[in-house]
Amino acid sequence: YTVVGVIGVDANNLSEVNGQVDGQSLTTVAAIQTLTDSVNVIQSYAADNTQTAPSVIDYAVAGVTGVDANNLAEINAQVDNQSLTNVASIQTLIDSLTVIQNYAVDNTQTAP
Repeated sequence: YTVVGVIGVDANNLSEVNGQVDGQSLTTVAAIQTLTDSVNVIQSYAADNTQTAPSVIDYAVAGVTGVDANNLAEINAQVDNQSLTNVASIQTLIDSLTVIQNYAVDNTQTAP
């Protein structure tokens, strides 16, 4: 990544960046840099909540679905509290939160 000009890929995020480059079929340096920046924002916040909080866009760029303005604060709180640093664990969190919220609004939905 360094050779092609992507800044911010290191041993802590290499696996996550590789997974998303593959999963999202990213082929441009610009797209990979944007991904890396978003992954780094999420991982930094998970480690230290005094860092910049991830945005809806950061999660989307990192390959996480289901984050919106209505649940962003809750997602960020859980990413911080649980120190979630990879897309798979964050996606599991969001999927679980969605089940709980849907059930809370309508108890005919799938129970948590």
